[in-house]
Amino acid sequence: MSDVKEGRGRCYCAPPAGGFASAELASMVGALDELLARHADVIADLPGDALTLLPPGLGNHLAYLTRHMAWAECRWLTLLAGQSMPADLDARLTSDEHDGDAAALLALCARVRAEVALPILSAVADPGQVVRADDGRLLTPRGVVQHLLWHWTYHGGQCGILRRLSGHPYRWTFDGHCFVGPAQRTDTESH
Repeated sequence: MSDVKEGRGRCYCAPPAGGFASAELASMVGALDELLARHADVIADLPGDALTLLPPGLGNHLAYLTRHMAWAECRWLTLLAGQSMPADLDARLTSDEHDGDAAALLALCARVRAEVALPILSAVADPGQVVRADDGRLLTPRGVVQHLLWHWTYHGGQCGILRRLSGHPYRWTFDGHCFVGPAQRTDTESH
């Protein structure tokens, strides 16, 4: 087994994303950004065989879960906005072509965040506004983002276990200021 990787310190009071019409959604997207940064820390250093390892009795590997989380973010937000998923992005999110390449998988996640999530959510002024999606569901921006927070957290835990099962231990750690917001920080330490 390889050396234990000291993980990125947890930050529960992530700074809000900038340029949002809604302070609430800015805060929630800041938390999504933190979850993506955490996921990047979990998989960025892994070789391709660890990303595609499928332990006996399990149905998903790290690369699949990474694509799945990005696909779900793209799908839920385009559904909320009444848009179609960009065809080229949908094709990349459903293809296993880059499953052995952590950098390519994380670039795909970053692309969804930059090209889909931020443009859609930053313009929303009322996070409680009810939208009837094309499939008939009633959605609110708040509800969709709360689901995405849960989704990234749920699968993020699975990814931590899959990393360990691949023989690449990871030690979960805390940021020294993880329970206070950016305004309460007493230093200029980045997290």
